[in-house]
Amino acid sequence: MKNRNGGTITITAEENNNEIVWTLSDNGEGMSEAKLQEVRESLVHGRSEPASEKKGIGLYNTNRRIQLHFGDRHGIVIHSEQQAGTELKFTIPKVQQT
Repeated sequence: MKNRNGGTITITAEENNNEIVWTLSDNGEGMSEAKLQEVRESLVHGRSEPASEKKGIGLYNTNRRIQLHFGDRHGIVIHSEQQAGTELKFTIPKVQQT
């Protein structure tokens, strides 16, 4: 957990059967439904802003890498509620070394 300007960011990893569920959440201002939909779209399609702005490419790249390595059913899922915070979650298979 990290406390910054009164807010809290929490990062957890939990084992669930043969998968690891990562959750990153904050108790910040959250996003409007319109902004949340825009962010969710950018996870799938990237952003259409001019190349000079390069906003949102990190989430898109991370989501694509998770899906390329572990399949389309894996990837980033984002939930947000205004004045309550935002939660980002993704699940990856648990890899056991032999």
